[in-house]
Amino acid sequence: MHASPEFARNRDRKLFFGRKIRKMHARPEVKRILIEKRMKRWWSIARCPLIDLNCKPARARRNLLRLLARYPEVGQSLGFSVVGAYR
Repeated sequence: MHASPEFARNRDRKLFFGRKIRKMHARPEVKRILIEKRMKRWWSIARCPLIDLNCKPARARRNLLRLLARYPEVGQSLGFSVVGAYR
């Protein structure tokens, strides 16, 4: 049985890749460290795909670009740029 398109659209707003969208509840300094850690992870996978064979470089670039769009000041402090995500 397949769900109706309206149900699927409403469900997709609440779920993000099968997980509920959660807001990060952390102190600002801890939040920045966690964001930096995520950026470094996606940056390294995008630059060298052999680091994580289960993750495609395109997915890593997409995740990195989303983080850079949301937190540009953190990306600038690390020296990351949109162009740098592509070798």
